[in-house]
Amino acid sequence: MVKDTLFSSYRLNDHFKEIKLSLFEYIEIISENQIFETEVDTLVEHCVGKFEIEPLELYEDRSKASHIESQKTVHGGYGYRSGASFTVKTLAITHTIPFTGDEVLWRLQPSSFKTRVPVGTVIPASASEVGSLSIVINLPTDEGADEFQKEYERNLENIKGYLASQARDIEAFNADLKVQTLDKINMRKEELNKHRAILEALNIPLEPNPDAPSFELIPIKKVVVPLPEITPPGEKPEPGINKNIYEHILNVIRHEGISWENSPETYSVHDEEGLRDIILSHLNTHFEGKATGETFRKKGKTDIRIEAEDRVAFVAECKVWTGPKAVGEALEQLLGYLTWRDCKASLVFFNKHNLGFSEITEKLPSALKSHDLFETAVIEDPVKAEWRFTFRDPEDAKRKVTIHIFAFNLFVRS
Repeated sequence: MVKDTLFSSYRLNDHFKEIKLSLFEYIEIISENQIFETEVDTLVEHCVGKFEIEPLELYEDRSKASHIESQKTVHGGYGYRSGASFTVKTLAITHTIPFTGDEVLWRLQPSSFKTRVPVGTVIPASASEVGSLSIVINLPTDEGADEFQKEYERNLENIKGYLASQARDIEAFNADLKVQTLDKINMRKEELNKHRAILEALNIPLEPNPDAPSFELIPIKKVVVPLPEITPPGEKPEPGINKNIYEHILNVIRHEGISWENSPETYSVHDEEGLRDIILSHLNTHFEGKATGETFRKKGKTDIRIEAEDRVAFVAECKVWTGPKAVGEALEQLLGYLTWRDCKASLVFFNKHNLGFSEITEKLPSALKSHDLFETAVIEDPVKAEWRFTFRDPEDAKRKVTIHIFAFNLFVRS
């Protein structure tokens, strides 16, 4: 827990240097087979995803406030009270705001900063909750409500100014990280090619290093693209959607839904089919018209599918939220569409009719976890209203289906 003074422990630029050093060390231990058998773009995306910095983001619309009466000692005064100390009654109002991003950033000073250093209490994220920032406004009780609000806004704006400065620094760092990662990987390839040339000249047989580390998805909140598994010689790789493409598809849907949440009046007038068609039009700008809707599949029709070569690579179901019961029905419907070649899918829920969106983000994952075919939770981010779960295939328990779930709030108060 970080208390009181924020953005003042050490410089963000020093943190950047430490990350770059760790990145370079990480690239050095990637196995030779992985370096040569994996596409450069995939290697870069994997490394950058592992080491890039996620800036802090406050969710003011989900803040909560609490209060407590107290008192504090005041020194000074006028007339006969001059120089004396006395106590006054105060009201301490604590504003708690959820946040996402790298928690260490609360301690780091950006390149641009002010003389007035923000204060607050940072509560790190836990397994069940995201992190939060608490801002305490403690003023005498005889102060008006306006003064409490002004003091809170002054503190919050100061913090947001630091976050904006950090975000600019981080954006430049992440962009440069891609360039430096590519350069380092190419240098590593050149070095390994030199080693190979020497070994071949000496007629020394090449053998894989049994101590080389495996690269699996790391259980952290941000998505890190894993390096692909190397298929053993003589074996045909099992068909399935490329993980990079899966993340790309989800990113298109994510950005689409977030933009709708910023203008709900424009999009809430559409029904399920209309919202689906808008998503389809944007997916087709990325996949050359291969995204289709309401297409016959194994047992029925699905809302969105994307074809790749001779198989359906992605399947999604879009639903307007009507309650937890409909979640199970939507899941059954989606699983019913999947063929044995399908291993990744998505459920997209739109809230158009309910005022309490946070209640939906609590009920939705619970309804999915209670399903008989639920296997594991990979990602749970209720603040961003996203989850990724794996389920057993209804016809083959050994097969696992990955489903990414979105919930977008399009509710407009009438």
